[in-house]
Amino acid sequence: MTEPTVIISNRSRAIIMVGLFLGMFIASFNGTVVEVCGPIIASELNGGALFAWMTVIYMLCETITIPIAGKLSDKYGRRPLFLIGCGIFLLGSLLAGLSNSIELFLFSRALQGFGGGIMIPVSTAAVGDLYDSHKRGKMLGMINSLFAIGSGIGPIIGGYIAEVTSWHWAFFVNVPLFMMCFAIVASRYPKTERQSTERMDYLGTALISAAILIVLLLFQFAGSEFDWLSGQSMLMIIAVIVLLFGFVIAEKKARDPLMPLHLFGNRTIAASMLYLLVIGIIMFGSLAYISFLGIKVLGFTPMEAGIFTLGMGLGMTLTSFLSGMLLERTGYRIWLIMGPILCCVGLLAMSRITVDTTVLYYVVSSTVLGLGVGCVMSILVTAAQNSAEQNEMGITTSAVSMMRNIGSTVGTAVFAGIINGRLSQELADALPDDVYSQVPHDTGILDDGVVSLLRDLADGTDVLLDRCISAVANSIDYAFLVGGCISIFVVLLAFFFRGRTRTTKKDRTS
Repeated sequence: MTEPTVIISNRSRAIIMVGLFLGMFIASFNGTVVEVCGPIIASELNGGALFAWMTVIYMLCETITIPIAGKLSDKYGRRPLFLIGCGIFLLGSLLAGLSNSIELFLFSRALQGFGGGIMIPVSTAAVGDLYDSHKRGKMLGMINSLFAIGSGIGPIIGGYIAEVTSWHWAFFVNVPLFMMCFAIVASRYPKTERQSTERMDYLGTALISAAILIVLLLFQFAGSEFDWLSGQSMLMIIAVIVLLFGFVIAEKKARDPLMPLHLFGNRTIAASMLYLLVIGIIMFGSLAYISFLGIKVLGFTPMEAGIFTLGMGLGMTLTSFLSGMLLERTGYRIWLIMGPILCCVGLLAMSRITVDTTVLYYVVSSTVLGLGVGCVMSILVTAAQNSAEQNEMGITTSAVSMMRNIGSTVGTAVFAGIINGRLSQELADALPDDVYSQVPHDTGILDDGVVSLLRDLADGTDVLLDRCISAVANSIDYAFLVGGCISIFVVLLAFFFRGRTRTTKKDRTS
């Protein structure tokens, strides 16, 4: 079934979507808000050693919550789940703004992650309740546009607020917005009957949550805190395999499984999940290092880097909206082919960035990448929803959203591994042996303390530093080149993709 289950007036539907859009925007904005103001927060709260966890803990809690929220929204309805997520996020924002210790701040970021992990998939699944299949593409295009804009401007607004007033207000600003969002959804979204009286699949929930947690921690810290080829890595990989095996068994036995295994047998849903995983790797891996490249190689300030990479978000916004609006006329395949090709072109252009690259080239190349990513983000969710049963709309939407989140973590780790592996050789070729032995062989080579050491070793000149900057640029360029090759591989998947763009007569009669 792909017909809407919530029948209301067009005016009420539009007002509800404003509330859902607002929640989605704020959640995506807060996922990246600490990228610029994070160092200020860490310094003020004496939490420099835990700086990385400001983003990591948000992402972990959000990703773990996504499949659970999707299933619960199928059982109990979108409205109560969205309002719960809204309340949790509001509490997290208040605590973040009031934090006077790094521990309380990280706890508040975890609450925000849980709230975002509920609101994002539930907002997306709600489109399946409110609109029939031939209108979902347009609405999902708008939702993904807001996600891209929110993620893009989060660092800029966070940095601006921290500079003008105080970082506390980067979180307090959420409070009136969320109160408005809560009021709209609470007053306008109609109540729905409970879809299932079966007991929640607690065992399956615990197993898949533990597996996701370990996977994310593995890709987050392997290569930095411990080696990939180490006892810790092997133990974590074995644990994931055992947990996934147990999850499959639990889902087969559960009366109301968290994630029904037949979803993975649905060709369209499985292909959408694979596509979003790969696109997530490319998007977030490149996004993490295009800003780094601008700051460390081209000499941008963090605020300038955030502004100049807005082109990527705007590109995603444009094609995400267009692909959703035109999907019924064009079908899926044209976007699934054009998207990876544009990603490839953008990444290949980015792989040519050097210390002499102009700002215009930097902006245009990242914008082309954004155009490519936007081509596929919304239509893949649309395809999955149009292939799902109505009573599984939430968990289907959550499954594909979860793969995008996992892709973001894996992408950052993959790009970091490629860059650091290449950088070690670049530095060995560029530096004298006695200097090479005294400096780190990863992107930490451009940290302030190491920069001072390089200048001391070069008698106050930038000779050694310039060599290191060129080595870092070459290594990041190499990672972009690899990403471009992966993008071309994704084009092949388009020729095997099948999906419905609208409801058929058979769907309506069923």
